Amino acid sequence: LGIRWKLGKVNIGPSINLQTIDINNRFAKNAPIDQNFNFILPSLTIQWPAFNFNYRVYAQEPNVNDLQPVQDNTNPLFIQLGNPSLVPAITHSLGLNFYKYDQKRLLSYNAYVSGNISDDAVIRERTVSPTGVQVSSPLNIDGIWSFYGNGNIRKQIKLINSWQMSFSGGFNANYNRSVIIVNKLRSNQENISLQPSASLAFNYKDIFEVSQRYSPMWNRSKYDNPIYPGLEVIRHTASSEVVVRLPKHWVWESTVDYFYNPQVAPGIGKSNFRWNAAVNFLFLKDDKGQLKLSVYDLLNQNISVSRTVRENYIQDFQSVVLQRYFLLTFTYNIRNFAGPKVGGRQSDVFRGDVRIAKA
Repeated sequence: LGIRWKLGKVNIGPSINLQTIDINNRFAKNAPIDQNFNFILPSLTIQWPAFNFNYRVYAQEPNVNDLQPVQDNTNPLFIQLGNPSLVPAITHSLGLNFYKYDQKRLLSYNAYVSGNISDDAVIRERTVSPTGVQVSSPLNIDGIWSFYGNGNIRKQIKLINSWQMSFSGGFNANYNRSVIIVNKLRSNQENISLQPSASLAFNYKDIFEVSQRYSPMWNRSKYDNPIYPGLEVIRHTASSEVVVRLPKHWVWESTVDYFYNPQVAPGIGKSNFRWNAAVNFLFLKDDKGQLKLSVYDLLNQNISVSRTVRENYIQDFQSVVLQRYFLLTFTYNIRNFAGPKVGGRQSDVFRGDVRIAKA
């Protein structure tokens, strides 16, 4: 049930929602478990030029696996219990979005913020025995927060002799607060991540393009109980790209990505390059045919490295993923209108579904 007001350029829409949750569980050996919940939940939307705001409250029932009153001992070293007394989580969710494009100045910028605050959220308490056997059981807990934000700005500049330059900057940020309980030792946990980025690109008549991008990522986790050590990690990523559309009907492209993580465990590589390249030949009427030879990971260095932080352990993991290979593709464009130009990350080194823009 809702209403909508229009005040000048502003639209306001408050509403009230009724949500009913019925949980009916039947088991072969245990007594049935029936639960019924009714919630009256508000929501609000506000829209005005360049801005959007949303707020709502919703209820989320527990996962069926968390409700079962039997233990899952598929892995005898990690036993999972259920809790039929769990209740639905109530989450307050909000989002704010802003976007603006100044065509005269060739300037665009946007920002976005969202957040969730949950009560009766489901977390898992762990018990670790002296022999290393872990027992995990779910429970409801209040005060679980998660917030996300990003912002970007992009500016294009027309230079002399048909050259164009564009630069952009932005960031992504996350904040999460939760609770961990291991062997009855409780602690509030905070995770923060921040990833700024900056890029610079030059373009000459869509014949020659070059761009450079750099983006570090900072992560930190901390706990209010000193028994749990905090952790701080910084990663670096740099990317370069070159596209040449010469001679006529030919497109050459190359992308190089560099990854550096100085804080991995001993024995795991701290850095690696990934170099992809491709050559395209366009033919047939209106360049509708495209023959493309691509090579992925020219230096044969591609690896996958990840770090997992859980309640009672930190795990560094490195695996070999798909490395150097060559790919020959043919694509025929059946569209009657020109698609985006060939080459660059917007078309991807391993996609041949676009046609060249005529200079």
